[in-house]
Amino acid sequence: MNPRLGSLRYRTTQSVILLLGEHGGILNSAQMAREIRIHAVYLRKIISPLLVSGLVEAKEGRDGGYKLACLRKYKVADLIVVVMKVFRFVY
Repeated sequence: MNPRLGSLRYRTTQSVILLLGEHGGILNSAQMAREIRIHAVYLRKIISPLLVSGLVEAKEGRDGGYKLACLRKYKVADLIVVVMKVFRFVY
């Protein structure tokens, strides 16, 4: 097993994607950090590459937060490539 697959960063990324998918709406970093039980600053570091990849969208402002992008435009293979790029398995 690749050690990066068992890392805190990988598990947290999975948790973020699953939490946003389960919620279906917008969650702010404080809510997500509480739910996943990690520090909000670390959470934002995890979310940053997901934003760049387009997998997660951000809404600014008082009622802002994060949500999953429209998954209809993604295939499973696309999601795997995005996560692998986040962890630098694919260059």
